[in-house]
Amino acid sequence: MSSLVTSNTTLSSLTDEQQLILNNVREFVQTEVKPRAPQIDKTAQFPHDLFKRCAELGLTGLAIDEEYGGLGQGVLMEQLVMEEIAKECPVLALILDAHLLSYRLINHFGSKEQKKRFIPPTASGAQITAMASTEATGSTNFAEQQPMGKRDGDGIILNGTKLFTTNSDVAGFYIVQGMVDGEFVNVIVEKGTPGLETGAIDHKLGMAGSSTGTVRFKNLRVPKENILAEHSDVQDASFALCFLNISSISIGLAEGVLEKTKTYLLNRTRNHKPLAGFQVVAHHLAKMQTQIELAKSILERAAKLYDEGRPDVVLTFMTKAFACEMAVDVANLCIQLHGAAGYMEETGIARYLRDAKCNTIGEISTDIHYDYIALRMGLPIDTSFPLFG
Repeated sequence: MSSLVTSNTTLSSLTDEQQLILNNVREFVQTEVKPRAPQIDKTAQFPHDLFKRCAELGLTGLAIDEEYGGLGQGVLMEQLVMEEIAKECPVLALILDAHLLSYRLINHFGSKEQKKRFIPPTASGAQITAMASTEATGSTNFAEQQPMGKRDGDGIILNGTKLFTTNSDVAGFYIVQGMVDGEFVNVIVEKGTPGLETGAIDHKLGMAGSSTGTVRFKNLRVPKENILAEHSDVQDASFALCFLNISSISIGLAEGVLEKTKTYLLNRTRNHKPLAGFQVVAHHLAKMQTQIELAKSILERAAKLYDEGRPDVVLTFMTKAFACEMAVDVANLCIQLHGAAGYMEETGIARYLRDAKCNTIGEISTDIHYDYIALRMGLPIDTSFPLFG
């Protein structure tokens, strides 16, 4: 399916190096990722081999500064790569997203020494990373969350449990978030630290293979050098930046399932005519393409503002909410257009809907995003979520 003006404008503005990276990613996706995607979904096994290949291609450090071993390609380029991978395997893109989220927090909150110590292995893919933040009371229910630790000299003693941690059992270190003595803190917990335990992998509706599970802390001591700078401004744009990757994954997912649906409908006939030629079907396809292009347009604008040093947090929230809901709608309709074949796991269409649903919940649910947007519109939203402070 040909791209529209928004996509062509983006691609034409890339440098020769960026075009080469994107071409390599597309070849990697078609030759290595696409054949593996159904197996990953069926077995729910973490794709260590594909993550290693991502590292070899520089994708684990795509937007990381060259000073720390990354390619320094910026936010927009990272979104384009996430989109390409998600067309065939959204779960691999999600694994990369969770991995890079830790980098963003260290890059913003970390000291020079912490950046030199923890970011290079993240950029090279030598260590997979994860963020542990969600508690049983809910990820944004701060009023009911229990303190996860207490001060102990210049360190912190952690006790508690974090749920739904992506990359939980494969991470080399974790960024752990929570309340300590009335303050919201970010700390780094390394694999092998006494008191760190990981639970069984959760069985999810979709995104199988992303190793989502529980992380527990029992009298675990975090030394001073692993405590990131305390920062009360959680509303910072660096925090919201993670929403763009999820948006890109949703857009790529929608493109992937739509392309497969278009191909199916061009070959499937009724009364000896392709189903894609019937007006009602053609209009469904055209409307879905329009929704995808709208999502790509707002994502491109938000990403470029980050690269220009003028981030728009509200726009980032809008991007995440719109793109993720759009992907669910597209995947759902594509199943319908396949008829019974779309409902069968063997066709590989149903997994797109299962994967898409994750993104409307993960990294803060869509409803919270709309709450934030409504508040910025001047509406009297009643919430205690720190991002709204």
